[in-house]
Amino acid sequence: MFKYNRSLCSSALIAKSQIRFYRLKRAPLNYASHIPEVLNKTIIGPDEPEKCLILKGKTSEEIENNLLSNKKFQEINPLDTIQETFIQYLKFCNETNFKRSNKNLNRLKKTLESKDSNSTVKINAVFNYLLEECDLEIKRLNTTGQTQVYNEEKGNEDDLEQSIMNDIFRSAQEQFEDQEGHIPLRSTSFLLEILKSFNERFNGIIKPKESITEMVTFSQLAQAFEVVKLIPVQEMKEKGIYLVGNLLYGTGKVRLDPINESFYIESLLVFGNYKAAYSLFITNKDKVNERWWNELGLMITLRSNHLRNFRKLLAETDAKYSTKYSYLSPRIAKLSIRKYLSIGIVTEANILTDRLLS
Repeated sequence: MFKYNRSLCSSALIAKSQIRFYRLKRAPLNYASHIPEVLNKTIIGPDEPEKCLILKGKTSEEIENNLLSNKKFQEINPLDTIQETFIQYLKFCNETNFKRSNKNLNRLKKTLESKDSNSTVKINAVFNYLLEECDLEIKRLNTTGQTQVYNEEKGNEDDLEQSIMNDIFRSAQEQFEDQEGHIPLRSTSFLLEILKSFNERFNGIIKPKESITEMVTFSQLAQAFEVVKLIPVQEMKEKGIYLVGNLLYGTGKVRLDPINESFYIESLLVFGNYKAAYSLFITNKDKVNERWWNELGLMITLRSNHLRNFRKLLAETDAKYSTKYSYLSPRIAKLSIRKYLSIGIVTEANILTDRLLS
């Protein structure tokens, strides 16, 4: 309801109007309520017990069974969901859509979905898949070049769910991008993460349910060592050799041949494990009995700043493997000169400089 007043001025055509609003009177609360207890609300005395309103309904089990029986909802197995996401990630890594890679992925998918496959069989199958994919990935990179390795988003863009998952995976994959702009080796990066997880089990960071050698065989680790040696990105290559070598030598049952062991020793030096590197050199020195192995030992002593051991090993090498003009590898000579100059021993630095120039 509102009241309307109007006035008109004769001297000028000015109209004024005023509207006044009135609030309508509402009905009492007890008449508007739909709750029975409010309709019959009475004042409860301090000594009276509280009243409880019980609403009858189905239990949660009955509601769940009803929804499942009517096929409105379906029960979800969390492990199946994780496995499906894992397969989607492997598809993301395999965006090249090569026939051989697709065949490998389908074979792995069948193994993972098989009811007869336990966790050990599945891990073994995943490791085999990644080894083969890494080998193919590296060969493609060396053959076709970096700009043609991946055909981004050509195969799965019609699938909305896969497209969304690819965006998520791509965002997470950015941490593996090389600082110089190289295209990441996705399967290789994933393999290195698995090797890192295995190393954490060896180091006690993760308490293992099974031994590493029960999930991955020595043959697979040896194959992995050969694969990571072919990685064209130096940082990834050193990391891969280091991780696989730790797994092989961590069992205490195997030892690589001197050539491959030298790769592992170099990776130990990169990651600062000088003691382990020197131990491998010393225990194999007499067995190898060649100059190049002693030169590897000289690099170990220099990079670990053990100049006394360097001087002793250099004298032994010169006496045992004498060369014309006292030849010394330029790599060793340059590093040793820098080491001696850094501590102010100019005399030794001059002697090594003469050997470098001779």
